[in-house]
Amino acid sequence: MKNSIVLSKVFMTISCVFILQSGIGQVNRYDKPANATFRNTYVSPDFNLMLKVLESKQAKYDQNNQYLIELKNWVLDLRSKTNDNTLIMALNSNYNKLKKLEKQDLSEATIQLQSIEFDIKEAILAYNKRGEVKTIKQEDTGNNNSEANNADRIYQKAITYANDGNLEEALKSFSQVIQLVQDHPDPYSSRGAVYYQMGNTEQALRDFTKALQLNPDHISSLYYRGWLYNQSERFNEAIKDFDKLIQVLPDSQEGYFGRGFAYGNIQKDRQAMEDYKQVLEINPKHSMALNNIGYTYCERGDYDIALDYVNKALEYDTKNYAAWSSRAEIFFHQGLYEECIDASDFALELAPDDGFIYYFRGRANFRLGKTDEACSDWKLAADKGEFKAFDYISKYCN
Repeated sequence: MKNSIVLSKVFMTISCVFILQSGIGQVNRYDKPANATFRNTYVSPDFNLMLKVLESKQAKYDQNNQYLIELKNWVLDLRSKTNDNTLIMALNSNYNKLKKLEKQDLSEATIQLQSIEFDIKEAILAYNKRGEVKTIKQEDTGNNNSEANNADRIYQKAITYANDGNLEEALKSFSQVIQLVQDHPDPYSSRGAVYYQMGNTEQALRDFTKALQLNPDHISSLYYRGWLYNQSERFNEAIKDFDKLIQVLPDSQEGYFGRGFAYGNIQKDRQAMEDYKQVLEINPKHSMALNNIGYTYCERGDYDIALDYVNKALEYDTKNYAAWSSRAEIFFHQGLYEECIDASDFALELAPDDGFIYYFRGRANFRLGKTDEACSDWKLAADKGEFKAFDYISKYCN
């Protein structure tokens, strides 16, 4: 393995946190509510569940603190065993991210820690596959060598811009890097992430695809393009990207979750459940996987089992609005309308623009004889794109 790479393969994707916090991996939609009513298995959000959450906050802090220590030790161990400058730079970058996290509330840092672990794995994979990817080396001409050094400096500046939220400058800098060096996948992938944040999903998709043409095993590009396909309802193409991600990185909970989401949206519930359960094998506290399993049981009318999974999802992440929404729907189908409204209120505090939640809260209000409140909710639901609410408005509201 050569150490002479000047153009730093620390072209890691802009911090995974940069994308994950945007919600790309936390998508959940509800299209097929069930109709049956089952017995009450309600756990009061005001007492039992919320008390359990408060008691678990310290445990979550301790768990993430141990996670951070293990990641730091892993980075230090890797750094002591390599002379590869590119890998060392990538490891140093992630070590600095871990040091910054030490000053934050670690009970809320699970996603950031998982993202850093993801980056470290990608750096290792890049190191292992270095010989298969075109690189600029010190033995090239002096002019090329100078360009490589310049590209590396611009790239580091671009990462700083991106992490500071200065997307316009990040975009300009990543484009400059691509002009200097056109055969590296990482600047394309990083620029694609910026385009995604700016709402230009078409250009983001082109950049991720270009990165994958240069390196078909590029982890971040597979992950992000897979989610772009999911968001544009190109689910079969998403499945192919997540298949490849899982092949390259077999313990990728991100790959299994993304593929499970795609399977669920093409009515392949068995495959979706298998993938979500595989996520839980890797990370038993993955709140969205727990929620999505629970919602699948809800669609089947198995409300007791559904509620168990959704409650567990909320135990691990009280800010998972999708789980509060699932909980509201389960309660509605059980005939627990007050509880449905309570859960909807929690969900709307976290996601005030989700029309689906207003739609079900309106139905619960209507069942309780609160027609004015129901109509108000349905009108809000319709305004926010939940078209099923129009039928209720036309039938029951002036």
